[in-house]
Amino acid sequence: MGATDQEYGYWSDALPETYTELTRERASQSRMVNDKAFIALTGRSERTANRINLQEGKPVIFGGSGESCVVMEDGEARIKPTSSVSPDQILVHDPSRENPSVAFSISRLSHTPHGPTPLGVFRNVSRPTYGSEMQQQIVDAQNRGPGDLDALFSSAGTWEVT
Repeated sequence: MGATDQEYGYWSDALPETYTELTRERASQSRMVNDKAFIALTGRSERTANRINLQEGKPVIFGGSGESCVVMEDGEARIKPTSSVSPDQILVHDPSRENPSVAFSISRLSHTPHGPTPLGVFRNVSRPTYGSEMQQQIVDAQNRGPGDLDALFSSAGTWEVT
């Protein structure tokens, strides 16, 4: 038993050996249950057909010989056979796009790990961080000069609690 079990004495008294045996059994079963959970993405023969490798500036085409592609229809990313669409309809991946809707739509292409799954950088935009924005607010407030607490209390937008 671990130090916590001995410290509190509960498990060591209630389930002396059974608790340890069950814990070991569950741990060994969990490794076997998930053994091939992502075989569609990691298996040698399956991964070519199921990995949608997102590369900046390149059309989103996948499959062993590029037989599948991603197109945008009605604001949603959809998988189509490459032969059924014109080359200008195929989505060209742009992770720096300011609007996040395309990246989100690409992320929704796979609902399980058993089919085509996009991998790579979905979105990469530069935006100010919370810390930098907070620092800027402090600098702006200091540039306005010292505050006047009396003026603040007597300004509009205050109320009296009775």
